[in-house]
Amino acid sequence: MSIEARIPIEDGAELAALVGPADEHLQILRRAVQPVQLTATRDGLMVNGDADAVDAVRRLVAELLTLQRGGTPLAEAHFEYAARRFRDGNLEALA
Repeated sequence: MSIEARIPIEDGAELAALVGPADEHLQILRRAVQPVQLTATRDGLMVNGDADAVDAVRRLVAELLTLQRGGTPLAEAHFEYAARRFRDGNLEALA
């Protein structure tokens, strides 16, 4: 069963860092989570797909946000690592 979930990110700078320059970080995540659809909105992310996969994407995004909110500047390497973990089914904490 397909569901849609919203991940609210009210801080524009936080959302911009998560999406990355020219949406580079978002593209890395999109490729990793296919067939789940991941879309940036003005105030967050929308996730569409199988319920279990959507939940996994939400957890992954939450981990990335936790890193960022803890003072770690998010870089492409964080997203590549997160993408590998997602593909491998290893959703333990990033930190």
